[in-house]
Amino acid sequence: LDITGGLTLAVWVRPDSSARVNPFITKGDGQYTLEQPDPKTLEFCIWDGDPVPLRAKAPEGWLGAWHHLAATYDGEALRLCVDGQEAASAPHAGSIDHMSCPVYVGRNPKKRTALRGAVDAARIYARALSPDEVRGLFQGTEVPGAALALVFDTFEWRPCEWFTYGGDYGEMPSDGVFCCDGLVSTDRKPHPGFYEYKKILEPVRVR
Repeated sequence: LDITGGLTLAVWVRPDSSARVNPFITKGDGQYTLEQPDPKTLEFCIWDGDPVPLRAKAPEGWLGAWHHLAATYDGEALRLCVDGQEAASAPHAGSIDHMSCPVYVGRNPKKRTALRGAVDAARIYARALSPDEVRGLFQGTEVPGAALALVFDTFEWRPCEWFTYGGDYGEMPSDGVFCCDGLVSTDRKPHPGFYEYKKILEPVRVR
C-alpha cells in the first residue's frame, strides 16, 4: 500500500458531525488522506514534497446518511467524486511521496482523530479508476484489482501471527519500522548477521 503512482481511494461512509477532522482513509500525514476537515468540507490530499490538497463542498444531506466517496490521482490531476459524480478536480503533475506508515480506515493517529460515523466498505487501487469505474463502484459493480478491499458485510477469521513494530498499533510519535535490524528476531531466532558477528569475535570465548 506504499503507492507512489496512480491511486484511487474509495469508501462507503455514514459521517456524523465532528468538531475535529473526520478521517476516512489515511496513510500517515505525508502520503495520502481522504478526510472530512469540517462538517461541510471533503478533502483528498496527496504529498509530493508538500501537501497537494483537493477540497469539495459536502452535498446536502451529507451528515447522517450513507454516501460513496472516491478520490483518484493519475499523475496529472486529482479528482474527488461523491455518489458517483465528480465534485472537484485540480491539475497536478508529479508523484506521491514514499512513506512507511501503515494505512488506517476511520483513524488518523498523526492528528489523534477517529471517525465519527460508520464505514461499510473501503478500497484502495494502485491506479486511477476511470469515471465509469467510479460510478460502477457507487452502483455496486465489482472493480477487480484492488490493492486493499475491505467489505464489512461478512467476516472470516483466519488465525495468524505477526510481529508489530514502531507505530503498528497507531501509537504516535513513532520512528517507523527501521528497528527490525537487530541480530536476533523477536522470537529469539538468530539473524544471518548473528553468525557473521560470532565469527568476527573469534577467538574470544564467553561463558
